[in-house]
Amino acid sequence: MASNIDIQKKCEWCGVIFTAHKTSTAYCSHRCANLAYKERIRKKRVQEFQLKFDEEAKPHSEKEFLAPTEVSALLGVGRTSIYRYIA
Repeated sequence: MASNIDIQKKCEWCGVIFTAHKTSTAYCSHRCANLAYKERIRKKRVQEFQLKFDEEAKPHSEKEFLAPTEVSALLGVGRTSIYRYIA
């Protein structure tokens, strides 16, 4: 809801002092809002990847030996490379 008062706020992205017309405004410009949004999305993707990576690593820790396909998935290399390393 817009108001007739001007509120001095500090941009959460760049730190510049700006005049806001709403109490919910957090960024000084559309550019700062977009950059903050992209950073939130990037952090969310990294967190999801980290959770997925941790879940994939847990079953392997219980085994004494790994199959070459499991090792290739864990290391991110091809299956044939694993066979070459073994040889």
